Amino acid sequence: SAASIFEGAVKTTTVKGLDEFRDLLEKLPPGCAFCFGVTDKNEARLLTQETLRSGSHPDAIARDRDHFSCLGILSPYNRTGC
Repeated sequence: SAASIFEGAVKTTTVKGLDEFRDLLEKLPPGCAFCFGVTDKNEARLLTQETLRSGSHPDAIARDRDHFSCLGILSPYNRTGC
């Protein structure tokens, strides 16, 4: 199902096939989601575009085309992100 992610944490993870992805998906805690795409950060705080623009957040990115390419969200839960 689709998810709305407003704030949280980004951690880059690479999977080596559908079996490995399935294993990660089965262990995903409630309230969390996978955001798929390519970013230059391995780990970062995830903020809204508005919050990111409103102050100094050098360790943060927004879930937008300025920070991700090929962006999408996959969540097995009907909740907001981590």
